[in-house]
Amino acid sequence: MNKSSEQIELRQAENNLRASEFLYSNLVNGIKDYAIIMLDPNGYIVSWNKGAERIKGYQVEEIIGQHFSKFYTQDNLDKGKPDTELLVAKTEGRFEEESWRVRKDGSLFMANVVIRPLYDEEGQLKGYSKITRDITERKRAENALKASELRFTTLVDNVKDYAIFILDPNGYITSWNIGAERIKGYEAEEIIGRHFSKLYTQDDLDQGKPEAELLIAKTEGRFEVESWRVRKDDSKFIANVIISPLYDDCCQLNGYCNITRDITARILAEQQLQTSANYARSLVEASLDPLITISAQGNIMDVNKAAELMTGVKRNQLIGSDFCGYFTEPKQARVAYMQAFSQGSISDYALIMRHRSGKITEVFFNANVFRDQYGAVVGVLALARDVTKTKQIEDELRQLNNDLENFSYCVSHDLRAPLRAIHGFTTILREEYATILDEEGQRLFKIVSDNAKKMGQLIDDILFLSRANRLEMQLNFIDMKMLAQEVWNELAADRVGRTIDFRLMDLPVACADTTAIREVLQNLLSNAIKFTRGCDSALIELTGYKNGIENVYSVQDNGVGFDMQYSNKLFGLFQRLHSMTEFEGTGVGLAIVKRFIIKHGGRVWAVSKPNQGATFCFTLPPETNCNQFKDFDNE
Repeated sequence: MNKSSEQIELRQAENNLRASEFLYSNLVNGIKDYAIIMLDPNGYIVSWNKGAERIKGYQVEEIIGQHFSKFYTQDNLDKGKPDTELLVAKTEGRFEEESWRVRKDGSLFMANVVIRPLYDEEGQLKGYSKITRDITERKRAENALKASELRFTTLVDNVKDYAIFILDPNGYITSWNIGAERIKGYEAEEIIGRHFSKLYTQDDLDQGKPEAELLIAKTEGRFEVESWRVRKDDSKFIANVIISPLYDDCCQLNGYCNITRDITARILAEQQLQTSANYARSLVEASLDPLITISAQGNIMDVNKAAELMTGVKRNQLIGSDFCGYFTEPKQARVAYMQAFSQGSISDYALIMRHRSGKITEVFFNANVFRDQYGAVVGVLALARDVTKTKQIEDELRQLNNDLENFSYCVSHDLRAPLRAIHGFTTILREEYATILDEEGQRLFKIVSDNAKKMGQLIDDILFLSRANRLEMQLNFIDMKMLAQEVWNELAADRVGRTIDFRLMDLPVACADTTAIREVLQNLLSNAIKFTRGCDSALIELTGYKNGIENVYSVQDNGVGFDMQYSNKLFGLFQRLHSMTEFEGTGVGLAIVKRFIIKHGGRVWAVSKPNQGATFCFTLPPETNCNQFKDFDNE
């Protein structure tokens, strides 16, 4: 080849090289996401692209000719890392790391750095190429993802109330949290790698439920069920199970997440609650009286069958309707349930309910508020008691009492006339013919006279008992000790010729009707005097004490006493435990005692043994009751 041809080829090669270098230079300079730098063999910068300007912050004229160690942190400089990295690249052909680098403004960024040595055709080191990428945001995202995964893993691993475990696409367990250990009974090393069907009952396995549930989760994106599951010890529990499919970024199925919660206690509680509700409903329906629950707005919330019958309206129509609309006086009904709301309860409020046919029923309205679990009033439970028959009976009883009173007065009046005649003629016989009668005549005369007196006393006692039923109570403070002493003094004639040890203790002040209590004490003390008649040393003691909301008083004697098996007869009208020949009396006195004590809201009873005396006890309201009545009157 001649010299001219060689020159042409050389010139062409030089042109091709310049063109190639031009293209390479444009390509490198056009890259903005990577800092591409050329270093000489000693690490001084000889080229600088646009990406280097953007990432590092230096313009090309500022940085060319400076040593690349300028981008390293002081800590890395102290460790001699720039020279070490060039040495590694030269020795091993490549150096790569992720580490902190420094920008022009002194800020740090996380960089991915790759350094490669560059050789000429003779194998001589010409320098290094250094490619740097800012991966700060990527690292930040990776760290955030790792932190999130760590938090999620920690959270899942520490959840004790839920069994959370991961399955592979075929249903084999790949993870197992502490909640799964607690609920299922398996340790992680015992169960990981095994198929999740191990947790199903045999019946569910026979039906192919595990595979069917995975298929539903995959097809529909979620599967949920409440069903029986099996623990390691073969015990069963009711579980709420949710299975969700897990996909990767390419939408390929990675597996399933299974979340299981033991709801046995909840289900049993719900069943018990339902049983209680059914039982309560049975009780409500068993009531013969209408039961109605009313909201604060006055609307009916629920009713029983009796309410349907009394109104003639079906339950579904009653619910939500105005409670007051089923009464002849709606305003009065509204006042009643509003009082129940404000006071908490109301008793025996008289109203008249109206049937849709027009029939009316007199009722007593009784109501109590009911509350939710936080103590807030939800509504009123009302009972409407039909008092038609009761009022009928009361009217009939009132009429009978009136008839009985009229009869008593008529009988006493009709009996008194012949008794007066008997008394008058026996008086004439005693005064004018006593000396003529022999001993037997005298005896018979005395029998007639005594029985006439007894008849008169019996009439007086019956009339007094009749008046006792009609007595209007006038409550006052009563000094019981003073009243007892007065009654004892009034009974002086009954103990003429006798020595009786009467012990009157301090007695609590009572709130009672003075006339009634005087009669009570008179009957009890006169009985004590009478039934100690055969005692050589008669003893009568009257004591009392306060017992909570009532005062207790007792009259004790050491007389003949009685057998307790007959105690039920003591306070009955005309009931006697001793014969008339032993002890006189009409059998009305203790009946009067009982009537008066019951009218005061008290109790009366007796304790005794034959020939060992008797103790008669009764209770009365304390004096504080009178204070309450006075306060009420003042209001």
